[in-house]
Order: sequence, then structure tokens, then C-alpha cells
Amino acid sequence: MMSNISRRRLSQAAIYFLPFSSRSRTAYAASNYPKNSLLFSPAKRRIFRGVQSFSTKSTSNTNSAAGPEVLSALQNLAFRLEEWEPNLSEREPLSSSATSLIASPASSVLQTTDDNSTPVRSIEEYASLFCTGYVQLPPLKLGWNATALASPQDDIPTWECPRSAALLFLAQDCGPPSSTASISTVVEQLQNRHNQQDDNNSTTTAALLLQQLKLLWTPKFEEIFQILIENNSQETLAMLVALRGDLLQLLSVLPKQQSQQSLKQSLMQLENHLRRLLSAWFSPGMLQVRRFTYETTSAGLIEKIAIKEKVHPMKSLDDLRRRLGPRRRVFGLFHPLLPNEPLVILHVHLETKQNDDAKSHIPSTMQHVLQEDDDRTELDSQPTVATFYSISNTQQGLTRGLGLGEFLIKQAVQQLKQEFHSGSIGTFVTLSPMPGFRKWVEDLVASSVLETNEDDQQMSKRLSDHWDLPSTTVEDIISKRPLLEQLLMDTKSGGSGAESIQEQLESLQPTLMHLAAHYLVVAKNVRSGKPLDPVTGFHVHNGAEVFRINYAADISSKGLLRSFGVMVNYRYQLDKIESNKAAFESSHFQDVPMTSMVQDLLLL
Repeated sequence: MMSNISRRRLSQAAIYFLPFSSRSRTAYAASNYPKNSLLFSPAKRRIFRGVQSFSTKSTSNTNSAAGPEVLSALQNLAFRLEEWEPNLSEREPLSSSATSLIASPASSVLQTTDDNSTPVRSIEEYASLFCTGYVQLPPLKLGWNATALASPQDDIPTWECPRSAALLFLAQDCGPPSSTASISTVVEQLQNRHNQQDDNNSTTTAALLLQQLKLLWTPKFEEIFQILIENNSQETLAMLVALRGDLLQLLSVLPKQQSQQSLKQSLMQLENHLRRLLSAWFSPGMLQVRRFTYETTSAGLIEKIAIKEKVHPMKSLDDLRRRLGPRRRVFGLFHPLLPNEPLVILHVHLETKQNDDAKSHIPSTMQHVLQEDDDRTELDSQPTVATFYSISNTQQGLTRGLGLGEFLIKQAVQQLKQEFHSGSIGTFVTLSPMPGFRKWVEDLVASSVLETNEDDQQMSKRLSDHWDLPSTTVEDIISKRPLLEQLLMDTKSGGSGAESIQEQLESLQPTLMHLAAHYLVVAKNVRSGKPLDPVTGFHVHNGAEVFRINYAADISSKGLLRSFGVMVNYRYQLDKIESNKAAFESSHFQDVPMTSMVQDLLLL
């Protein structure tokens, strides 16, 4: 005899691979459902402990939804998909535990309005309520996740962080059943099913068995997302972007919980599917690039430009107007279903070369890029250099693996070449921050800061063994240790004045420039093997080369705290982009393209 789970799964196989539009989605009577759902057995309901039932009289198109309502909508949606089995010829009797579960008003899955137990909402209504409600929920609470993961047996109310509850439910309760059935067990169940059938067409039977096997191992969340997209693609797209953004945040705290490896795998499986889904929806053919101008762009979009700028925050309205002025360009990447939401924003500075010196006409400081313009409304000459000085991904859910930033840069290059028909722009570079450089230097001297008893010999051994630094670099760090420690404290606390910090930077300039070159080109991420600096990884992966490292390029408080004011130019040589990219990938991210100026800085 086959198990209840196997019978239910196998009965769904015949309709699973049909277009969903061919299946009926009308609201079936509650009495038509077998109440032995795998998803909502008592053992699988821990994550929804404490979810309160919501009013059945409310409409699904509410402007705001409370956490319990959104969670219950997702729960009901998954339940309806799990229990929709029109080809099941016989019904299993309710178990006592399932009966008590359904009878419980606080945890009832299917809401009713009359004695005939007719469901209040259809699948479409539950889908709409979840999509519109999720994006209106309070932000993710990482503190709640730490508490919940550390004490999985405690009754922690899920409505305190409904976004986390929805993510954990999708990953754990709507994932593939691999945790409850091995491949051998599934194959045996399918074979028993085959032996019970009187089917002379072996080819058809084999095809059906393959479909059934795929059904058994297909996560339920895949069908849930498909239903959501078919119901309302615009609402669903915004929700999926927000969902993946929350999921990436949740995954970022999981490595700290060593006992949560199985949960991490479930969440990563959910994230992998969301990334594939969003990659299809945000493919290059579906994206649009627009230029922002102060005269033609709506006030709402201009406001988003100011709010979303995190690399070099805007100081005033004049600053905003200047960045949209004639010597600069701002481009945005859009999706047709999200017309008022820029996905990536790119800021460009235009420069005219004054002489033939390759170094002088490429901006080396943010002061030069952001300096005030005169009253001219047009460029007085054709620009020769385009400098990308800020690129911001406005949606956390569209980062890591989707390549939107790379696409926008390439499209911006094409638009600039089309705008200036003379082909005057021949140099495309960036002026980029080094967001992790100061922290990296702090880690180099951390033991000497925290443990004053570390002598020079101990520090030398630590730097040589654990940081793989050449002996000349180690000797230089040790000799400059007091100055480095003082600079770290002053740039962190802001205790010293600007003049004092400037003097320290000048005395440490050769050391900082050498360490910056090592950080950009040599230092690698232990896990991925890619450059430790994420900005370097981004631009080099796109085909750029490390062109020049600039001392005192950003002496603002944020620039000092980020990288002691050091910045870097990456150069995009259009005829070498593909070869640079191929060489970088074929070397397993070891060969970072660089100019001789950067190579010289690696040598003390």
C-alpha cells in the first residue's frame, strides 16, 4: 500500500505540467478538501505559532495589511495548492490531530463565512493580499531572527517579524520534501505505483513516472511564485524584489549561527530560485535606460535620486541641481512593470582633455568632480573623458548575481557615444571608493591596538603567517605602527583636527599607497577567491583595469573613515573589455588587470 503522502503527490502529477490557466481556480467548498495536508500537519506549523485569524469580512484589496493577515494569506494560499486534488478517488479519514487543528479558531487555515463552509477567498484573492501586504509590512528585524534561531523551541510570536516568518515558512515548509524522503524511497513508491497500473504503453508510463518524480522534488514555493506572477505580475514583481532583499539580509546573519546549517541550505535554495526567477524578469531585453534631467524628470524621481545616493550623499538642493547640470549625466535603469522605480542609478562627470598627458585629464579627486559650475547651461566644448563616479543599486533584492550595474554602464557608454556624434569621448573611467580599505588596515594592526604586549617579532610572525605579506611590507608596517595606530584612532573618532590628520596622511602616504595597491590587487576573499574589495571585483569582472590609485582623493569625514581618503580609477578600454574579463575569469580571479602605475606601487 502506498502512503498518504505518496498518493497525494502522485495524483497531482497528471495536472502539474499543464498550463495553470487550464486548471480551475474557483473557490471549492471546504468539504472537498482532504484535511491531512503535509504542509499543515501539527508538526509543520511551528513557524506560524501565534498567527491570529483575520476578519473574513475584510476585502483583499486593502491599502495596508497587518502581519497576521499577510502570513495567513500566504498560509491559506499554500494550503489551497496543496489540497487541490480533483483526481483523488478516495478521501482519507481525518486524524484526531488534524481534526483538532482545523477546529482550532486561532490556527484555522481555511476561513469560512457560512454553514456550507464555502471559502471566503479564491486563490487569486489570497495571492493579491499577500503581494500587496508583504511590501507594506514593517522592515525585517534581524534581532528577532537571532532570538528565534537561537531558541527554536520557544513560542516567539511571529507577528513581531512577519517578514521573517514568511521567509522561513517558504523555505522550510514549502521547500522540496528531500528532508523527509530519500531518493530510493521515492523511486520505490513510484515503482509500486507502476506495478499497480495496467498500462501497456510503457513509453507513456515512463514519461508519467518522470513527471511524477519531478513533482515530488519540486519545491512548493515554485508553484506559489508562479501563481503570484500569473495573478498580478506588477504587484508580484515588486514583492519578489522585496522578498529576495529580505532573504539576503537573513542569510547574512546565519553564518553566526553554526547550528543552523540545514536552515541555511533551505534558505539558499529559496534564494537560488528567486535569483533565477528575477534574472529572467530583469533580462537586458526587458530593461530601459533613461537620462535624468532637472527640466524633464518628474519631481518624484529626482527626489529618489537624492535619497538613493549613498556613495557621495548630496548636501543641498544646489548640489542635486549641479549633478544634473550640463557637465554631468545621471542615468537610471528601469523595468516596464516598475516605471517609477529606478533600479540602478549611475552618475557621470564629463571632462575635456586639455593636453596629451594621459594622467592629467582623468579626475583624481572628488573635489574636482563635484566642484561648482558657472552659469553656463551647455558644454562649451566636446567632452573627451567620461568618469563614472557613483553607481547605486537601489534595490537590495536585485544585487548579487543579476548584473544590472554592468548592463547600465555599458548602455551609458553607448548613449554617450550617440549623444556626442563626433566620437570625442575616447576615455571611460571611474573614480571609485575603497569601502573596506581602512577596516583591512585596522585588522593588520588590530593585535597591537588591542594587545599592547605584542612585540615586533610577534607582529612580524602574525603578518607573515596569516596575511601573506612580503617581508618588506611587514617591516614597513612595523616601523610605522605608532603612526598607523594614531591615524586609525583619529579617523574613527574625529578627535583631531583636519590639519593634524592631513599631516599624518602625508607622513604615511608611501605606506598607504603601497597597502592600497596590495589591498586592491593581491588581497582575496577567503571563501570565493575573488578580490577582497567588492568594488574591484565588480569593475574588473566587467572588463575594466585598475588604472590609478589616488592619494587624498576624498578627504571628507566619510572618505577618511572609509579608506583614509584614498580612491581608485578603473579604466574601461572598449577594445579590451572582453579580453580583460576572460583573462580574469580564466585565472580564477587571480590576475587583476592593472597599469604600470599600480604595479610600481606594489614594490616598496
